[in-house]
Amino acid sequence: MTTDGLLRTASVDELTARQQMLRARAARSGVDAVVISTGADMRYLLGRSQGSHERLTALVVPTKGSAFLIVPELERPGWEGSSAESMGLEMSTWPDGDSPYRLLAARLGPIAELAVDDVMPVRHAHEIRTAVDCRVEPAGELIGGMRVVKTDEEITALTAVAAAIDRVHRRVHEWLRPGRTERQVGADIAAAIVAEGPSAP
Repeated sequence: MTTDGLLRTASVDELTARQQMLRARAARSGVDAVVISTGADMRYLLGRSQGSHERLTALVVPTKGSAFLIVPELERPGWEGSSAESMGLEMSTWPDGDSPYRLLAARLGPIAELAVDDVMPVRHAHEIRTAVDCRVEPAGELIGGMRVVKTDEEITALTAVAAAIDRVHRRVHEWLRPGRTERQVGADIAAAIVAEGPSAP
């Protein structure tokens, strides 16, 4: 486990356990694979989320076989030293001009049902459905059901962050003065949050 200010980063063992739990939940639901694009769900399962929405970056968790990443070739260097590398996840890269959806379909092989995270751009979800030629459904319940149950470490971290934010809230009146803009007050609040320990507001 590493700590970044008050914002705790899950260990490789925790991230691996989360992916294994997702795999088991998907299997029980009759889903052959779960595809997670950049965003909060990827961060929860990988400890990091990066990539652009126009180019597909995705964590793929099949119910049979190992999880892997689909990453644009030009964005692969950004994953150097990441938890994904520490976990030994294979990263399948694709150059501009090639189809990440065909790459995904080839890696998965024939499957009947696939789930995608709830915030995946519809273009990616549509292209995946076309390439893989299977039923596609939202993965929100699969992932959300995991995220609502917190470990002791997560509860400790959330409690610490909540206390820091409460201390900042009690000071907001210091920055509210006539003539000040919302942007100026917001900057003061952000700076105060960082001063309390979190690395970012």
